[in-house]
Amino acid sequence: MEIETWFLAETNHYACIDEKLTKTKILSEIDKLGFNPYTDDLTLRLKPAEDLKKLYQMVGKSYSKKRDHRERTIECLDYANIYIELKNRIVKLKELVIEIDQFFD
Repeated sequence: MEIETWFLAETNHYACIDEKLTKTKILSEIDKLGFNPYTDDLTLRLKPAEDLKKLYQMVGKSYSKKRDHRERTIECLDYANIYIELKNRIVKLKELVIEIDQFFD
């Protein structure tokens, strides 16, 4: 699984990438996008980095595995959402969160 799977699933960060990248806009273009980041099991996506690029391109932005693109996305992630909600949707993410929690205990 690519880390971009987690990026895709953390939907709160989209508006930080661009204020026009709203849930309403994304849902209005689901057919063009080919998946629903709000309801689909994103662990089943074969090329999540390409999916993220396609999503960002809806508002004229891009994504690649280049450092500046990764850092921009990472800076926008909602870590509270990852810790509280998203970990319950992605097993591997939950395992990581548990490991981190145990490290700090």
